[in-house]
Amino acid sequence: MKTKRIAVLAACATLALVIGAQVAPAGTAPRDRILRTDNVEFRPMTNIAVLPAVSATGDEVAERRAEFAWVRMYANARTTWMPADEVRRRLAAASGGSGDLEAAVEAQIWRDGAVEGPIAARLARLLGVDGVLSLRVDRWEIADGGRGMVALTACIAGGDGQELWRASGLAGHGRGRLSNEGNFAIDNGTFRCWDARLEPDESAHRTAFALYTLLARWAPALPMPMFERDLPPGLIAMLREEK
Repeated sequence: MKTKRIAVLAACATLALVIGAQVAPAGTAPRDRILRTDNVEFRPMTNIAVLPAVSATGDEVAERRAEFAWVRMYANARTTWMPADEVRRRLAAASGGSGDLEAAVEAQIWRDGAVEGPIAARLARLLGVDGVLSLRVDRWEIADGGRGMVALTACIAGGDGQELWRASGLAGHGRGRLSNEGNFAIDNGTFRCWDARLEPDESAHRTAFALYTLLARWAPALPMPMFERDLPPGLIAMLREEK
């Protein structure tokens, strides 16, 4: 069941990415706030560590899903993302059992949505990466009669601790009971995103798809090589046929 659930979310992530890339304008949605430094594309960004996500309400499920979704959504890039679980392991080892470093990272992300410059530089050296990504889940709930609402703040700092890119925004998905319609074909087969037999928790679908929708909106604003803009032509053709 867990494998099927991951397959559902992965397929929906790819679908949301393609849709977002095709309908998003050159900039980003006005409800998103994007800040980036000049010449950020010229900074070395071969490897970026995804720091353990923090949520405003201490929602561990939301935190883990945000970490997974980021890596899954932007996997087809020339930047390699070090998963948050690996970062957790290394931070725990570096803390020597005290947990001081982990606590400092969590507190700073909870307060500011990002780690401070000196800490970011220290983490980059410790992890052997070109930069670090901070993620804060600002909202993760079912509201407005059943609509999944997700708000996220993300920040990327370079190896020297300088903040290079920051984004914050809100996305929603669904209203009322989800439909089991909306099938789409993959490799001559049929995949059903919203099949209750695969995932009975429809609220999880709504928040997960809201998150992927938000990340898809941000994709055109991510500096290269953090997002690969060349989408699979077969997938685009498939979506056009479904219209």
